[in-house]
Amino acid sequence: MQLGYLSANNEVRHDSAGRIEVLCTDPAAGLEEGARSARDEAGNVRGSSGKIFPQNGPGCKYSALFDPNPSFDALREAFMIFGDPNSKADTFVRLLMQQVAGRKHLTFTRNVQTWIAAATSDCEPMGFGVRAWSAYLSCVQDKSYYFSVDELLAMCCQAATRVIVMKEVDGVLTFAGSCLNGYGPLIVTKLNANDQAGSVRSHFERIIPKSRVLEFSSAMEAEVSERRRQEELDRRERAEKRVKEEAERKANQEAAAKTKQEDAPPPPPASDGQRPANKKKKWGGKQQP
Repeated sequence: MQLGYLSANNEVRHDSAGRIEVLCTDPAAGLEEGARSARDEAGNVRGSSGKIFPQNGPGCKYSALFDPNPSFDALREAFMIFGDPNSKADTFVRLLMQQVAGRKHLTFTRNVQTWIAAATSDCEPMGFGVRAWSAYLSCVQDKSYYFSVDELLAMCCQAATRVIVMKEVDGVLTFAGSCLNGYGPLIVTKLNANDQAGSVRSHFERIIPKSRVLEFSSAMEAEVSERRRQEELDRRERAEKRVKEEAERKANQEAAAKTKQEDAPPPPPASDGQRPANKKKKWGGKQQP
C-alpha cells in the first residue's frame, strides 16, 4: 500500500485453491494498479511482449506476483519499480528493509540491489540521442500513446505557449506544472488522475471561466439568430424574384401574341365568281325585273 499498488479499498485473501486474490470493497473508488487484470485485451500477460496468458491464471496483477510461472516476471519487475520517481527499485528496497528482517530477506534485498546496479549505466551508447529520439517519435505517433504532463509542458515551452496544467482527482483540481514564458493568452488545461502512483490514461481538457462560457453562448445565439434572419431574407428575395420572372414571362407572351396578330396580312378580296348573286325583291306581290 505504501507504493500505491493497493489501497485500503482492497481486501486480500486466499481462494479455495490457496491462491491470493484481491477484492475491491469500494467499486466507486476505481481500481488500483495491483487490482487490475493481469491479462491484456489480446489474451496475453500484460507487459510480457506477447506471452500467452495461462489457463486458470491469476485474476489480477497483485495475485500474479506470487505465481511461479516465469510469464509473470515482467509484472514482478514492474511492481518493484512501481511508484519510484526514477523508475528504479530503490523505493521498493528501502520500504522492504524497513519492514522485514532476517537472512533470507537480506539475501533477496542484496540481489535486488545488485540487479539495480547492473541495470544502471553511466556510459551512454554511441548515437543514443539520435536513436532514442527516432524511437520516441515513432512511439508518440501511435494512437495508444498518451502524453504526460512533463511532455505537454516541454512542447509548450518549445512552442512559446503559455499554459498551466492541473490534475483533477475526485473532482478537486491541483497544480501540476506551468510554462508562463511565451506569447498569446494563458491556457489552462487539466488531466484526470488518481491519488495513487499509478498512471491513468486520460485526455487533456481545456478549462475556461464560466463568464467566458456565457460569452461564447451569447455570441453563438446571436450568430444563429443572424443566420436565420439572413436565410429568411434570402428566401423572400428568391420568392419575389420568382414572382417577377413569372410576370415578365406572361407579359412577354402577351406582347408576342399581339405583335403576331398585328403583323398578319389582311385576307384577300372575294372574286366576282365568288360574290353572292343579288336577290330580286318582290313588290306588290309581283316580281320586278
